Amino acid sequence: MKSIAICEDDRQQLQAVLEELGGYLSARGLAVGVSAYQKVGQLLSDLDRTRPDLVFMDIEFEGKPEGIEAARVINDRLPECQVVYLTSYLHYAVDVYGTTHAWFVLKDQFAQRLPEIMGKLEAIESSRRARVVVTTKDS
Repeated sequence: MKSIAICEDDRQQLQAVLEELGGYLSARGLAVGVSAYQKVGQLLSDLDRTRPDLVFMDIEFEGKPEGIEAARVINDRLPECQVVYLTSYLHYAVDVYGTTHAWFVLKDQFAQRLPEIMGKLEAIESSRRARVVVTTKDS
């Protein structure tokens, strides 16, 4: 993993995620670029330039579930990019299944769940690298 983006409109929540993620990466000696966004439009306009491997995406922006639609755009433009939803609202748990995503986590559980989330993302990345080639011999 080379690049991570975080899209969260609340400045305090964004700072908390940056600190927790930074601590996690640093403790493991991982050099990963992290970009932070408070607006969905900024993230989407930068996608082709930054090409993140992972996006931590808030769901609700100004009372609307813009993060879910943003994840659809990410799925289309960067199909290898993993999306992890961050939210304070459990009622979005069903709505996110219209997108490809790796995890749905409540913000108050982010620190506790981060090792589990990153472990799953590593497993996904590892399985993508493994290629199975089947060959047949003509008789």
